[in-house]
Amino acid sequence: DHLQQLIDNLLDSSRLQAGLLKMKYQHVRLDTLVKDTLSREKLHHPELQTEIVCDQILQPIKGDPYRLAQVIENLVSNAVKYAPGSKIWVTIKQDDCQTQIEVTDNGPGIPEKYLGHIFKRFFRNPEQSPTVHGSGLGLFICQQIIEAHQGQISAQSQLGEGTTILVLLPNQPDINQE
Repeated sequence: DHLQQLIDNLLDSSRLQAGLLKMKYQHVRLDTLVKDTLSREKLHHPELQTEIVCDQILQPIKGDPYRLAQVIENLVSNAVKYAPGSKIWVTIKQDDCQTQIEVTDNGPGIPEKYLGHIFKRFFRNPEQSPTVHGSGLGLFICQQIIEAHQGQISAQSQLGEGTTILVLLPNQPDINQE
């Protein structure tokens, strides 16, 4: 499974950089997508503790459900790897123009000197690389997928307090259907 995931990440990374990975846009209910994705992640990580925070009724957005689920999976998987034992909160907020997703853990955090590099291809925190397995492609792929949806992704972190990955997606991106 680990080898297959690595191969898939390498292929996705190459296709995204070459502009060959086509998105299949449709109406997506993000609350349902997040719930389903977290349920699947709990199968791989039975100890996983999550909480979805969504205090409003969400309208469907335009997006590729498979690729958006891949983003959530990567973000949760990173939190499990880098903040083991931490509860993970997924917060979803929406206004008329955009939907915001935050994935937050209360793990060790990311040193500020590395925060600006975490979305770069193959980057891994050198202080944790020997103890945490990964390819350094997950966040790079997340960024590419979110940008293909005309969105933005960023990270905020405090050492000893945790990390939040923030995803902003337009509700109706200006996309050309194929």
